[in-house]
Amino acid sequence: MFKNTISNLTRIRQVAEVLIRYGFEDAVTSTPLRRLVSKSRRISWQEGEQAVFETTRWQRIRMIIEELGPTFIKLAQAMSNRADLLPQPLIDEFEKLQSNVPPFDVRIAKSIIEREMGRPLGEVFSEFDDVPLGSASIGQVHRARLLTGEEVVVKVQRPDVQEKVRSDLALLNELVRLIGSFLRKQGLSNPQDVVDAFERSMTKELDYTSEARSMEQFRTLYANYETFHIPKPYRELSTTRVLVIEFVSGCKITDKPQLLAWGLSPEKVAETGMDIYLTQIFEFGIFHADPHPGNVLVRPDGTLVLIDFGMVGKLSKQQKYAFAGVFIGMARQDPRGMALSFRRLAITSDIPDMRAFEASLG
Repeated sequence: MFKNTISNLTRIRQVAEVLIRYGFEDAVTSTPLRRLVSKSRRISWQEGEQAVFETTRWQRIRMIIEELGPTFIKLAQAMSNRADLLPQPLIDEFEKLQSNVPPFDVRIAKSIIEREMGRPLGEVFSEFDDVPLGSASIGQVHRARLLTGEEVVVKVQRPDVQEKVRSDLALLNELVRLIGSFLRKQGLSNPQDVVDAFERSMTKELDYTSEARSMEQFRTLYANYETFHIPKPYRELSTTRVLVIEFVSGCKITDKPQLLAWGLSPEKVAETGMDIYLTQIFEFGIFHADPHPGNVLVRPDGTLVLIDFGMVGKLSKQQKYAFAGVFIGMARQDPRGMALSFRRLAITSDIPDMRAFEASLG
């Protein structure tokens, strides 16, 4: 339950003021948010920066998300593939979102790793790179070498990320309660279902032991697939907040110049990727739910490598049939059949403009 502490109320008030500043004053004045912003602070967006005048409604929504921070960005990124829920212009804007979170101090990262493992780094690693390979809203990744010689990457969570995400999830739930009716009028028919699904996903993503289990499950399922590799997780070295996995080098699946330099056919690589995802959906009923280019690598021999298993989905038999309907509709050039199948897969079956949705698939 959302606690009405001063900090939480301050955060909601900040959200309301951001909405006003970007031209969504009606989201405040027509909802209970109006009680949190004094009349003197309800300045019209027309009095704001000139740059706001030159942006579309969809661009301003994206700018709001960027200003509200990492949890909101992750929600928007997750929503960017939901054509059943959002208009295409908004999806186009959400696809531009990047976390752009700077790395945190490596000394803090090392102290978290040592605390989680219960021993000094020198008792586990012979080498540890202080410069992270990458950083995101949840954590960052460092390259290292085990005392036994294996090259690994160490994924470590930010020191206060669990508390921040829980606070932001509580904030999202409270915002839905306060402005849910406004969101429904804008075409988002069941915002609470969206937030509930996102909360379940984020809760799993914050538990690195869950990610390690998912990796082991995929390694078992694809043990006999020569064209596909899942990095090995080191369960004995991993905890809720630290994940140690096999280091795998490769280029992004979208790096066409590198693929050609290795003598690989980008079309063949794409075909292999499609085969892998089709087996996930139709054969195994479990799929990697965050397949952006940064999470799909290609090795020089053409092997595909899937990384970052923080988001994994499972499909029921009914959902498999619905996916089959999407592909059958695609093969038959049947937008209506595709739309009906997508609706069976949707969080909500209430698609406000079914004809427009069908047209977007045609």
